Amino acid sequence: RPVVLKGMILNWHLPYLASLYDDSYFLIVERDVADNADSLLRARREFAGTEEAWYSFKPPGFRDVLSQSPQQQVAWQVMATNDAIRRGAEAIDERRLMRVSYEDFCANPRQLLNDVCRRAGITAQPSAELPQQFEIRRRANRATWEPVIRSMQPLISQHEAARRSA
Repeated sequence: RPVVLKGMILNWHLPYLASLYDDSYFLIVERDVADNADSLLRARREFAGTEEAWYSFKPPGFRDVLSQSPQQQVAWQVMATNDAIRRGAEAIDERRLMRVSYEDFCANPRQLLNDVCRRAGITAQPSAELPQQFEIRRRANRATWEPVIRSMQPLISQHEAARRSA
């Protein structure tokens, strides 16, 4: 029976999952780093009442950024997650990967589900639970976020180098 899962902790184990399920496909939703980081910062305020509280998955190495500003933390969190997905996808046959922009995913999730099912050779079952579309959230102020993202790039590179030498 087909299953669709959202990444979270699975983002760090894509090759392992690919080895377990020969008929698995991986849909990678690509979103602008600034918009994604801004969304995480808003979620911190909404769910914890403060920007200081961590929200969502804690990537390996997250303790290294706890002394940074909340903006730097969420930028690093998005970049570390994207990096893990990129590395994992490189180890999987390209025929098993599908990439879609966040905007396309939000604009027509039902069509995307049909595309995924067609690629997997199965028929999509209509679901009233899946909306016609999701709100596309682009709220990040580029002038604010770009220097924050740049400031965290060395730490991403440092973690990558440490991972390779381990």
